Amino acid sequence: MKLIGRIFEVVAAAYFTGLGVSLIVAANLGSDPLTILEQGLSRFLGSTLR
Repeated sequence: MKLIGRIFEVVAAAYFTGLGVSLIVAANLGSDPLTILEQGLSRFLGSTLR
């Protein structure tokens, strides 16, 4: 039962993170901090994380 609760928390956190990112982009405020970090690391390291 604890595992099901933990999975629900992870799914809910991913949903709300995606919702927050989409609201930032829809408000035309630019990108979210994690995307900026990923872009900076890919430029620094010369490869992508995807």
